[in-house]
Amino acid sequence: MQQILERHEGTRLSGKQSERLKICLVTCFPPSRGDLNEYGFHLASALRKHPAVELTLLADELRSVEELDGFNVERCWRFNSMLTPARLLKAIRKTNPDVVWFNMGFSTFARAPLPAFLSITGPAMARA
Repeated sequence: MQQILERHEGTRLSGKQSERLKICLVTCFPPSRGDLNEYGFHLASALRKHPAVELTLLADELRSVEELDGFNVERCWRFNSMLTPARLLKAIRKTNPDVVWFNMGFSTFARAPLPAFLSITGPAMARA
């Protein structure tokens, strides 16, 4: 990640790019109790401190949530839903990031086999 930031900073300083690096972090995020939510929080905290980064979190939906201050969170996917990949792709297109970072394991998006498999294909579909 540091190499991407350094490369982006170099192009920004040379006048080729004037905006910050737009990163979408796909993760479970507090107050969620989903897999990897603590790691997602620490990762997001570190990224938002970098002045060359504009961070958007694409996180799991919760029934009622009060977001943590200072984070740009879009709750756009549901645990155990077969629609998660489509909903993520829609949010990614809407955000139009430079980088999409998936903080995921096989059980991050679902416990049932079919939704878990479909969700784990998210990075490949986003890249395509």
